Amino acid sequence: MCFSWADLKNIFSAPLFKLPLPIISLAMQKMFKNPNTQNMIKNHMLQGLSEWIDGYYEVLKTGTECGVHMPPGPHT
Repeated sequence: MCFSWADLKNIFSAPLFKLPLPIISLAMQKMFKNPNTQNMIKNHMLQGLSEWIDGYYEVLKTGTECGVHMPPGPHT
């Protein structure tokens, strides 16, 4: 999916990304260190790792097509 900057205001978490990077980094760190978040991710991965991989490559492809610099995937 390609969004213009104007479209970002309609995405729930978008206001978070208007904050300075150090604050965003701390918030993301805190979220991913939470045991509940870690368990959710692990359980999703056990049941649908192939879906996560497909989704990752779909985002990578779409971002590249939209002209967004995308870091290469682990197998690209």
